[in-house]
Amino acid sequence: MPVMWNTTIITGLGGGGKTSVEAKYLIDDNEETWIAGPTENQLNGLGEVAPKAKGFTVEKLLKAIYTGKIKTTEGKGLDGWEPRILVDDESKYIIKDAPKHLLIDEATHIDTTKLQIIANWAKKAGVRVTLLGDEN
Repeated sequence: MPVMWNTTIITGLGGGGKTSVEAKYLIDDNEETWIAGPTENQLNGLGEVAPKAKGFTVEKLLKAIYTGKIKTTEGKGLDGWEPRILVDDESKYIIKDAPKHLLIDEATHIDTTKLQIIANWAKKAGVRVTLLGDEN
């Protein structure tokens, strides 16, 4: 599990209203907010709740915040109990023009290495992150 700084994680049953109800109350029109989702379809659902927010798929978000290659140590996976560790280049994070808040829907669909890059960027840029996801 990645170490997540400045992060709130909201989980619930699928269809329970995390996107349509809770996200609406998490967005402050007086601060810049970015929204993201794993796919365009998921992003569009969040965009209906936050029409003023700048939106990204997770892949596009990663390109907007990190210019380095995403690399990890090899790890052996679950059988060897040796985790993959992110090997990032701290100079490759894009801090300029970062928002105050990043809201990511369907976060349980995102690879932990990508979440770690988002978390590292958020820590460096002082961005508050909210993750919405279904309980598994």
